Amino acid sequence: MSLFMPTSNTTNTGIKIVTLSQAQGLTAVINIFSPEGRLLGLLSANEVTAFRTALAVMTLFVRCNSLKKERIVIFGSGRQAEWHARLALLLVPDQVRSVTLINRGRKRLDEMKDIIAELQSAHPGVTFTTLAKEDTPNYQEQLQAALAACDVIFSCTPSTEPNFPYAYLQPFKQRFISLIGSYRPHMKEIDTETLLSGGSQIYVDSKEACLEESGELIDAHVKEDQLIEIGEIYGKLGKSEPIPVSDTHNVVFKCVGMGIMDLTIGKTLLDLGKEQGLGMEYSKDAVQLYRDSIRYIYIESICIYGVDKRNGNIYFVQFGYLLMRGGVMNRENYVTKLTWSTNTSWTRSAETTPRLRRKPQKSCSSVSSCRTCLRYRRQCVFTHPDHAEKIARSSSISLLERNAGLSRQNLVDSERIRYMERILQHYVPNISFDIQSLRKTAEELKHRHRHSFTDASPSVRLDEEDFEDLAIDDEDYMVKALPDNTTQYSGEFSYLNLSMKIRQKIDEWMKTAAPEASTETDPFEERWRATQLQSGSSLVSASVTCLPPRFVADFLVQIFFKYAQTNNFYVEEDWIREKLNICYTNPSSLSSNDAGSVCSILMVLAVGTQFAHMESAIPVNRPPVDLSSMEDHHFSEDEVGLTFYQFASKLVPDILATVSIRSVQACLLIGTYLLPLDTSGLCYTYFGLALKMAIQNGMHRRYQGEGLSPRMIEVRNRVFWTAYTIEKRVSILHGRPVSLSDSDVDAAMPVDFPGLNLTGQVSNHTNMVTLITLTLKLGEVANEMGQQQDCLERLLNLRKNLVDWWATLPEETNCRDLNPSGPLFRSNVHLKLDYCLTRIFLGRPFLFSNMKILSAATPQAPPFKTPSGVSKNRSTLITDCVEAALEIINLCQLLRDESGLARASFTEFSSCRAALLVILAQSLTKRTERLREALEKGMVLIKIMSMGVGSARSAVSVIETLERAIRRLEDWSERQAPDNPGSMESAYDRFKNWEMLWKTGPMSPELVPFQEQYPAGRSSIPPVPVTPMTGTSGGNDPMEGDVANTEITTLSDYSASHAASLPPMPRFGFDHFVSNFPQELDEFTAIPCFEPDAQQNLSSDIHNPDTKWMQFTSD
Repeated sequence: MSLFMPTSNTTNTGIKIVTLSQAQGLTAVINIFSPEGRLLGLLSANEVTAFRTALAVMTLFVRCNSLKKERIVIFGSGRQAEWHARLALLLVPDQVRSVTLINRGRKRLDEMKDIIAELQSAHPGVTFTTLAKEDTPNYQEQLQAALAACDVIFSCTPSTEPNFPYAYLQPFKQRFISLIGSYRPHMKEIDTETLLSGGSQIYVDSKEACLEESGELIDAHVKEDQLIEIGEIYGKLGKSEPIPVSDTHNVVFKCVGMGIMDLTIGKTLLDLGKEQGLGMEYSKDAVQLYRDSIRYIYIESICIYGVDKRNGNIYFVQFGYLLMRGGVMNRENYVTKLTWSTNTSWTRSAETTPRLRRKPQKSCSSVSSCRTCLRYRRQCVFTHPDHAEKIARSSSISLLERNAGLSRQNLVDSERIRYMERILQHYVPNISFDIQSLRKTAEELKHRHRHSFTDASPSVRLDEEDFEDLAIDDEDYMVKALPDNTTQYSGEFSYLNLSMKIRQKIDEWMKTAAPEASTETDPFEERWRATQLQSGSSLVSASVTCLPPRFVADFLVQIFFKYAQTNNFYVEEDWIREKLNICYTNPSSLSSNDAGSVCSILMVLAVGTQFAHMESAIPVNRPPVDLSSMEDHHFSEDEVGLTFYQFASKLVPDILATVSIRSVQACLLIGTYLLPLDTSGLCYTYFGLALKMAIQNGMHRRYQGEGLSPRMIEVRNRVFWTAYTIEKRVSILHGRPVSLSDSDVDAAMPVDFPGLNLTGQVSNHTNMVTLITLTLKLGEVANEMGQQQDCLERLLNLRKNLVDWWATLPEETNCRDLNPSGPLFRSNVHLKLDYCLTRIFLGRPFLFSNMKILSAATPQAPPFKTPSGVSKNRSTLITDCVEAALEIINLCQLLRDESGLARASFTEFSSCRAALLVILAQSLTKRTERLREALEKGMVLIKIMSMGVGSARSAVSVIETLERAIRRLEDWSERQAPDNPGSMESAYDRFKNWEMLWKTGPMSPELVPFQEQYPAGRSSIPPVPVTPMTGTSGGNDPMEGDVANTEITTLSDYSASHAASLPPMPRFGFDHFVSNFPQELDEFTAIPCFEPDAQQNLSSDIHNPDTKWMQFTSD
């Protein structure tokens, strides 16, 4: 097997060839070519790669002047570990005091004895220690001691698990940490907490390469703007200028290596060898080289350095080391000899580096655009370094560069082109994308544009200077840490940013115009807080008085974290318990600034009361099938929760005034308490408040400051994503616009932070990130549905991507593990419910698009037609939607049989409710025994969930009414079958139907008797008018709100646009059945036949042939 990796800079070209054989193992060689394409040399890739990777780490290592470098710990025992030790001792010999080499096995460390002895001899003041995991009984203790005392960590192992936990590092001690060993997504040298110990800033050699190959970054869900390319830093600093390092964070550097390093390092060392005369010239006929005793050889067209007499392998390390030891490179010019330019390519001199400009220039000498310019969607143009270099770039080199293979940037460009073609095809349907057609279309547009100007209006020409003026200067946001866990966010184009920019310009002008004058500016208050609006500490103290006994509070807190939090994150368990302890032991210390904390405590207790029944010895959440006594079931603990809510709601004005992260958590918890009580009303409002306060704190943006600890940064990220996902799901499922667009969010995803895991429970970090991703996918589906045109194909693609993505999730412990004995069983079931709910949302708009006759086909029905491609695609979404609904019913049944259903769980109730509505809708077009059984099972389950919850019972009553109507429709269809002797419903049947509805709900006294002429049946009895009940008031019940009266019209009048006409059938329906139809019904109004109806138009609708079969009213 062979691997070819070509690379090129502005002058030379190289290719690394790696071969793998059973006899020789892994062998690699680097070929370096001149600008004319002439082969200059062959180098051992194994040694060059180790050398140049360690050198890349040292370029940052030596510039961190403020960090101590006395104690170095190196993980690994190969060439990479050796070169890290050699270069560190070469570059900072006066600072290093000890070097500890750590490896899993002892054998490799023993093989390094000669190297260690050599280094010990050259540096007698340095202590060398080895530590092997396999033969050290107290390995973990010694490892922890070495790490706690170290200043530098070089990790050079291809490990698949972290070499050490973050807890082994002594807190508040700064370190330089470099990672070069992991180069595959499954490899991970350090844990996430250590990775983010640099204040969420990670230095890398290449952003794209690290995000694609580094397992640490992939596992931590690190985004591109969280990374800092050292090439960009070097381009802004002088050659000897140090890197600015925070006083509180580590410096973390991830290096995966790039081919351009091999090319530049190799070419430089070849030139140095020739200059020093360390080789010998041979003619091209010399072929017996690998058994010769000559160690260094130089050939005019082929340079082979370091032939090992033992096996003939090409070696380079000894040559490079002799060059350095002989004084060819001292430690001052060694690092600065090779500079990293702004386009992340290695060049030999800063003077020959192309100068990058963000504003358009005339020429370009780079084959790829600057990534910073790509971010701002600007054309990136380079100026030529000099004319000689331009001539040196022959056509053969350009061909090689073009045919070397698709780079990452090429892939991005090709993807961009595909999307642009799709957009263009949407707006210009008949366009062809071949070059000739595009050229013709472009010329036509140019000609049309030229003639659009009249003679009186001269054409506009923009010179190069005009483009300079049109360019918008870079703007950046600011998130400033303030006391009490509060941050101040200022957007890119805010007033505050403009003020700070003016201040900066004044300082720059003062330094230039009057350098001797003081540049200090008068202090000013950047953030005004309306403290006069706060209520004072008395209100907070009064709220604490409603707390229950301590053992009750501890029980409710435990219930909250066990049942309510699941796949979200609201508050830290240790923080809430600490604040709760203060409320009991020292309540007098609480002030108005603690309003958010006290409110969070009260709402944790309130939510705990909603789930307290889950711990009942009597299975109140798993009653028998007989549910006749459930409708009036009352939970006394609800009154306790309501008391906590009422006291907490009094603190809301103070919470809004402080606007800290605790304020966000408090509003988030209030919204969670209201989820089962008033989802689309108060709950929706409080989630909106939580999200707005999160924006005020800049929690939707990636925090890049230094004023917050890694733990608080992670808490911010988790709380924001919880507020964002819940608000987004509620908004989408209830037909509301989302409060925050995805494009405005770049907050870091949650990471697996051990300090935030629940006590005694498995980390739910994977589930948390999965739910966020699932919500973002739900948002993509909602956006596609809003496009209306041509959305069917895109929805199919989204469904395929969703199913494929779900199949990649873990099947053990997290996500797809539905083993009832698993530690995250209930959380995983909730995740599967949300996944099924997304599939329902995908197919829901098409449920009634193909409505056919509800009864058996009649002779007048049109002949059967083979479904078209569009119909098949639509059927795919409908089928998957129904299957997802059936899966939800089974999952809810599984929960009931195992851990029990929670009556306050929004995930369980909303998913079961949506599933039943889909099953009911499908029953109108296709009645099967499977659907009937699922409907019966689902009705039992949703009644269990709605026990004691008023709004839930209201929603259930709607579903019950729909279910009865469909059941009556089925009964009528059976009676109308050809083998049924009675083809018309008798007056007695109509009377019994009315009696059924009269028993199941109150009748409106304002009902106008039907005057419709009804054809007489066998008994020739005229229709029975519906009479109002006596003893009822004329107005609607106050609980009904704005719900309009509803009516089911005759199916014979069903619109032809949906299905063929149905045979005549008697009127049946709600007959002004009054039910508290909640506002949440607007989530199902996508069904075409669900349209509002007004009471005053009832009479005319009876005779209107276009009246829909079923009409409802939403909010």
